[in-house]
Amino acid sequence: MFLIDFLSKEIALKNEADVQHYAKNTLESALFNYDVHQHKVGIPKIDTAFPSKASEHGKGRPDLLLCSKDTNYPVCIWENKDPSISVSIALTEAKFYIEGLFRNLPKEPSLPRIAVGFNGRELVSEFYTNELKWVQIKNKGNVAKDCFFNSAVIRNGISNHGAFLAEKGWAAASDLRELLPKLKNIYRYIPALTQGRKPIDFTIALLTLRMLVERNPSWGSWSEQPSFAVGVADNDAAVRERFKTLTDRILSDETLNKKYGEIFNFKERNDGDEISFSFVLTLNSIPLKFDNFSKIFSLLDFLPPLEHSDFDIFGEVYQSIGDNATKKALGQFFTGRHVISSILPILMKRSGLDEDESSVKSIKVCDPACGTGGFLTELFRIFKSSFNFNAKELKRLSKNAFYGFDLSHSNASRASVNMYFAGDGFSKMEGGRDSLKDDFIDEYEDFFDIVVTNPPYGKSSHGRAEEAFLSLVINIIKPGGWGVMVLPTGVLENPRSINSRFNLLKHCWVSDSISLPKHTFAPYTQQKTAIVIFRKRKKPLPVLDNDINGLLSQIKNDRVGYFIVDNDGYANSDKRYPTNVKNQNGELLHNDLSQWVDVNGNFQNSLIYDALINQIPVANRLSEFGKPLGNKYLSMSYDDCFNPIHRDLALLPDIYLRKEHEEISFDDYQARVAIVDDYLNDKTDILDGKFAGELNELTSLPVIHGKDTEYKPKLVKDLFKIEKGSQGFTEEIIYSNFDSNGIDVYGGGSKPTGYKVRIDTINNKGVKIKTFDAPAVIVSMDGSSGSLQVIRSGKFTANHHAAVLKPLDESFDLDWFVQSVEVSLKKEASNQEGSATLTKERLENQVVNIPSPIQKVSFIGDTRRRLLRILGRFS
Repeated sequence: MFLIDFLSKEIALKNEADVQHYAKNTLESALFNYDVHQHKVGIPKIDTAFPSKASEHGKGRPDLLLCSKDTNYPVCIWENKDPSISVSIALTEAKFYIEGLFRNLPKEPSLPRIAVGFNGRELVSEFYTNELKWVQIKNKGNVAKDCFFNSAVIRNGISNHGAFLAEKGWAAASDLRELLPKLKNIYRYIPALTQGRKPIDFTIALLTLRMLVERNPSWGSWSEQPSFAVGVADNDAAVRERFKTLTDRILSDETLNKKYGEIFNFKERNDGDEISFSFVLTLNSIPLKFDNFSKIFSLLDFLPPLEHSDFDIFGEVYQSIGDNATKKALGQFFTGRHVISSILPILMKRSGLDEDESSVKSIKVCDPACGTGGFLTELFRIFKSSFNFNAKELKRLSKNAFYGFDLSHSNASRASVNMYFAGDGFSKMEGGRDSLKDDFIDEYEDFFDIVVTNPPYGKSSHGRAEEAFLSLVINIIKPGGWGVMVLPTGVLENPRSINSRFNLLKHCWVSDSISLPKHTFAPYTQQKTAIVIFRKRKKPLPVLDNDINGLLSQIKNDRVGYFIVDNDGYANSDKRYPTNVKNQNGELLHNDLSQWVDVNGNFQNSLIYDALINQIPVANRLSEFGKPLGNKYLSMSYDDCFNPIHRDLALLPDIYLRKEHEEISFDDYQARVAIVDDYLNDKTDILDGKFAGELNELTSLPVIHGKDTEYKPKLVKDLFKIEKGSQGFTEEIIYSNFDSNGIDVYGGGSKPTGYKVRIDTINNKGVKIKTFDAPAVIVSMDGSSGSLQVIRSGKFTANHHAAVLKPLDESFDLDWFVQSVEVSLKKEASNQEGSATLTKERLENQVVNIPSPIQKVSFIGDTRRRLLRILGRFS
């Protein structure tokens, strides 16, 4: 409570001495928490500047001077009177002292601006504005009468217009969400702030400036800052000059500059990014005489105090101020805070830290690719809300627990902002640091209790960056420690990443694997991602590298929780508007991640938390378009995961929860083929309107047999001779050599190109094109990457977009091969955007699991050929 009733109905005050005693004791109580001084505050220049009520040159002696706890700067002059005397007389005397103080000490910061009159029956107060006018203090438009303010918010909780803004204490995310669009609207008329990253950095600097004013009482309150500017023409210039003066004060102070300098003045140095920003230069670029500064200051002046706010400042600014192009550019450094805040409670519960205060007090947390610091700041907030730490313990935690590293200096700067707003500290936040270098591992191996990160993806000097970071995280976690990583889904499913998964499972128990919607990081990317939560084993399992059987025998009884997030609380589109539709009980229908409040006002766990932690089955749910979503949650042993077919150690939830879209059991396959036959024989009409679609599925989905079936793994290069099509065999060459009686041309599509060319065609390099004899399989290497076609007879040719697979054993069933391998081959480029490609190396090393007995292969191959002939009649 920050605005508190001051009068007591139980106490009858008889005279001014009683009123004085009651006021002093009440103000010093824990409820109000003031340091109360009688007549003098202990600062000579202030104590000697009060005017006398009795003589022109005498010194005044106010009844009470109120200071916020642990400061010497008075915020209020309080005059008491006998209950029989009008309270307005007491107020007038308090105002007299303040007016005289401002006359005698012009431009002095931190003079009291609140005057209070109290007579034991009534309490009235007024505020002295920058324009030296008295206004009534109002809360929600009503005059604040017979009540007073907690000392924690009085200095910065009242605007220059006398509005009390801190009814709930500190600013909340909702306050910033109301403010930021209004700021952005002002920026529309300021050329320097219309687009790009500068509006974000400028706003962060403004908010940091306000926070630092709040933390330094000697600088004066935020609302009075323009009144300190000297030699300016108007309020607009006063605001700008004061912003510049405060910035100079920060940058010239060694301690403040070390903490906050890069927020106001930084230039990217190491990673090639040309980000540069100077707050002062930006201020100078904004023209005066258009009231831009006055408008900006006025908006910030109506913001509740920021000093102890507990939300992600940068995240809010990023979402509200950034345009789509900027969000896309910065998106690689920004993890949606709604995702982080839903996943970290699962980590807390899995690790037992939610009930282990002593461990949290000494914990060390790292994000080796911290970006803007979302994981670190959110985990700090969870620590603070989970335990009743005192101020000293919180300070120790914030100073010793959190380590963030990023290649980008500006990102580390932004992460610093977030950490200072969250708790004023961290152990280390370092920009220009490549965490993947050996010296980093040497310094921090087995050092951290928790590592949380969303690393960069794609090619790097260390190989695939995401896989290199996964290895790094495993190395720097202490044995028994925990990791949380956002990864492209390819790391969890693609055969080429099997070594990374093997290493992860050898060293860690993966407790949870969570698939995210593809729009989670829009507009930056629509790449599918997943989150893994894992615990490092006390010792790595005693198995040789690549010994999958040995690994599986060690981990078969470990369990993993799989969950598919279909809705993260925002639309599954680039628009990303909130999806807040609820059912009659108040449950969010299209938000798997957020807590919700039921009709009785009780908080309920998120869908994902109840599933993974409380193991509550998830009922059938519909998408925002009313479509069934399919299975969302499953807890299973590794033995059930990887046997009989997924011996590539796939950990993607979709494989096990939505496998009906990517594979089919042998029993289901037989049953569905029987229905097709019945439909053709007019025994059922169940496939009306769906017949062609059913044939497409039955000829493309891999068929999975039961645990009684043994599989013999082979690589594609062990089964086929592989040869790429002709280079320089361009569309122009194909067109100019067209011959209706020639041989078919294959390329990067899922079907023949439709062209036929002469068998003696010469490519654009003067070399005769390659020709091939059936039987063979055509593989699309780009375009429709991973698509397969069986060529049953005759001669044909192919360009460089395709590869030709000639079976080493002519009895090998090509139709079974295509149906069994095509889905996984198409995934080989699933972690690339744009036009996906399939390299020859990946093709050669694709695993083919051949079931035994061989009759199972023949049955599926024969059935596919028959169904394809039927399908051909409908094409």
